[in-house]
Amino acid sequence: MRIVSEADSAGVTGVVVELARGGEVLRRVSGADGGFDFADLRPGRWTLSVVGGELPPHHRFERDRAEVELAPGGAGALVLRVLPVHRPVRMITRGEVVVEAPRQGGGRP
Repeated sequence: MRIVSEADSAGVTGVVVELARGGEVLRRVSGADGGFDFADLRPGRWTLSVVGGELPPHHRFERDRAEVELAPGGAGALVLRVLPVHRPVRMITRGEVVVEAPRQGGGRP
């Protein structure tokens, strides 16, 4: 399982994920490649949640929670994508521009 950034498909390090089912709760921290592994899980429906860590500035998870159904003897794979937050551009149309005259001798103000 991996956490990847949409912009460059690089892994996101240091994100804490939690896998829970009933009273069972397991946590992992994503490594340098964005990967995290859970082994020897019981079959059934598990909920994977992002519970900690930091994303790059102006980024968010596409989803921070997912359901995973594991069959007996089965394996699962999941990718949590990190997307940039598109911020609106504000144009400032009011204001005053002050231009000073050059100093005597031709130097800058």
